[in-house]
Amino acid sequence: MVVRSLLFSVVLLWSFPALAAVSWYEDHEGPLDTDDTNIEACCSWSQNEVTDHARRGLQGMRFELRDDDDDEAGSKRSEITQWPIRATTTGGLGDTRWFGMSFYLPADWETDVTQELIMQWQSVRDGCDSSGRSPMQGLYFDDDGTWFWSIRSQSAKCGTSNPPATKIDFGDIQIGEWVDLVMHIKWEHDSSGFTKVWKNGILIVDYTGPNMYNDDPGSIYLKYGVYKWPWKNNPGASNISLRVLYWDEIRIGDENSSFVEVQPFPRLPAGSGLMMGMGR
Repeated sequence: MVVRSLLFSVVLLWSFPALAAVSWYEDHEGPLDTDDTNIEACCSWSQNEVTDHARRGLQGMRFELRDDDDDEAGSKRSEITQWPIRATTTGGLGDTRWFGMSFYLPADWETDVTQELIMQWQSVRDGCDSSGRSPMQGLYFDDDGTWFWSIRSQSAKCGTSNPPATKIDFGDIQIGEWVDLVMHIKWEHDSSGFTKVWKNGILIVDYTGPNMYNDDPGSIYLKYGVYKWPWKNNPGASNISLRVLYWDEIRIGDENSSFVEVQPFPRLPAGSGLMMGMGR
């Protein structure tokens, strides 16, 4: 009994590290703080906190997008967005940041023939920039059924075109289970930048080089949910009409943070009898 109590205490300490350097945290256990976030959702079904899918705690956020939904922010999307004016936690030129988050694709997730994006970083465009600029970084589902991490950059202060993307294969994404992401990023539009991405604790992206646009400092902001622009730009090309997925445990850490601080709730060893709070 003493051994079990000691084990329980060790697991608690390991599972709940001090979060001194975490500057932004969304656990979806209650209403969103609209001082820090903006909801891009057209309809009552677009975003709802639910109890049947939670990475940790009692609730996670369910995102739903239908091909006939009204446009939101100019296209077909259901996303939560940091308010750019308050996104200094996300950093800007020369800043290093840590990010951690979890998503869940249901077992009936279907491969589609058109692309979509489930999380991204944007920055506030300067007045002279192209209005059709793609995200600086993000996780995409490609039209061939694969997943890739995309990185775009531009050193010019005023970009008049959409810069080409560096695409990094992200491997398979498991359906019917939570997928944990940790990102370590130094924002630069020159060769001193870097992006590292771990999927379920395994390093998938290890990139060095430019990874942002040359916009005003502190203008970078995070978006997560689902964004499917082909339903807007090329209706009828897709072979699906509905997307549902879940997000939970979003953390942003400053330059003094670490993998341990921002990682989603750790996966405890199977059979330990200490799986409470893990969620579905």
